[in-house]
Amino acid sequence: MAHHGVRVGVAYLSWTDTDTVRGADENAALRQMRAGLPFPARRTNPAVPAVDALVRGIAKRAPRVYGQRWLPPVQLLRGAVPPLVARFAARSMPELESRWLAAGAGTGPLGAGGAADAEARDRSGTGTPRTTTATAVKEARR
Repeated sequence: MAHHGVRVGVAYLSWTDTDTVRGADENAALRQMRAGLPFPARRTNPAVPAVDALVRGIAKRAPRVYGQRWLPPVQLLRGAVPPLVARFAARSMPELESRWLAAGAGTGPLGAGGAADAEARDRSGTGTPRTTTATAVKEARR
């Protein structure tokens, strides 16, 4: 698309104080997962500085925007990060999934914004069928 003058920017955000993150924090399994992340990755960051960074980045048509100041140095290590994340996930996901399913958690949107979206879709009849993770796992095991 570059030959058409289209440029793409990427926003890098960690856990930012939004309805979605607050909704995720209501689930004990997700809280436990976040608590196991290294500092500062487990921290919930204020929304205003992230929004300000996004606005500045969009105005400048920046190719990269970082919502938190600690993310650019992590970007330098991005070749090393995926194996670390994979190792963390392999250790923690079986228990996390069990707790998530035991709580009856679904795969739909999180937080007040997600609930409002789901309600609007249900009212308009344009929503996609919602299935719980537990149902999807049971069907996949058949």
